[in-house]
Amino acid sequence: MPSSIGDFYAEKNVLVFGSTSFPGKVLLEKLLRSCPAIKKIYCPIDTNENKSTHHLSPIDTFAEIYTTKLFERVRCSNAKFQEKILPFDINILFPSSNGERNGDEQVENHSDVLSARKLRETIDICFYMANNSIDFKEQNLKEMVQTNVMNLKSNLSFLKTCTKLKSVVYLSSIYANIDCPYIDECVYPCSIQPEKLIDTLDWMDQEMVTLATPKLIGPKPNAFSFSHWLAETLLAEEQKHLPAISIVRVSIIGAAWKEPYPGWVEKSNGPSELFMAAGRGYLRSIKGDSLDILDIVPVDIPVNLLIAAAWQKSLDENVDHMTIYHCTSSGLNPFHWQKMSNYLTEYSKRIPYEHAFRRPNLSLTSHSLLHDS
Repeated sequence: MPSSIGDFYAEKNVLVFGSTSFPGKVLLEKLLRSCPAIKKIYCPIDTNENKSTHHLSPIDTFAEIYTTKLFERVRCSNAKFQEKILPFDINILFPSSNGERNGDEQVENHSDVLSARKLRETIDICFYMANNSIDFKEQNLKEMVQTNVMNLKSNLSFLKTCTKLKSVVYLSSIYANIDCPYIDECVYPCSIQPEKLIDTLDWMDQEMVTLATPKLIGPKPNAFSFSHWLAETLLAEEQKHLPAISIVRVSIIGAAWKEPYPGWVEKSNGPSELFMAAGRGYLRSIKGDSLDILDIVPVDIPVNLLIAAAWQKSLDENVDHMTIYHCTSSGLNPFHWQKMSNYLTEYSKRIPYEHAFRRPNLSLTSHSLLHDS
């Protein structure tokens, strides 16, 4: 029997910000496979920031993505599935400014001519993948605010002009509120107005930003957490101008549980880098409490929740109310660091990693002397 969710997406036009991210690619695959009657999926790409693709055009970027195993199941059911995906340069969404962004620009793609005007009259649903990749070595408040707040503000200005838009689903991070002893399904008020902070950071050089960061982020542990808090605050302020906003707060996104394939993951995904280093024998010790919870959620769970959240809004009578979902394991199904270490070591011995340096043996300890030695 066809599901009501599949029926809801039939003939819908979907806009996906962050479509080349790990969860973004899984979202595209799931929509194409489980909602085959979906009309089009529009994927804006920021070619200026996407350094990993060596400045490829949006079409060339997706040409590489299509060749991966991720889309094998979709390819079997629809060999022309690519025609439903329309990647384009994100700059066409915005009015021209200093010659950098031109909303009247038209881009030819799969015999379709895209323009900001056409998208405003076409988009039914928007998924927004916030930057959930964490690199604590290179955390910079200015860059985090640019990525998670300023870009969001610009994109929301476009969404407010979309005449057919019915639902906006935003993928956030549970760590936006990690300083709270208990995290409820609400947006916690921020004492700093995002717009004023953006204006302040604009004229500050890097040295000033570094000195001011501890004072600005306050109880937040890092710029990543603080920027997501600001982004949620911005969404709460803009909800009166946008229809049916949902926020999905996820913890650490890990390899797939069932879909598209059990264990499917990208090398660039955060936890996989740690597991590969331990499995190859490079990483031998982690300092911390072995009984702490490693809150990893398989990527297909938040992706399914994103899809269902937009559908659920269509059934909700109070569409002006922002809905927030938590997608974590936490105390309901805890996975401790020590258990992870045991599984990793056992698995790595049965199925060794390529280019292993030495026999895997990861230990977790809170003792500084044992860790440093």
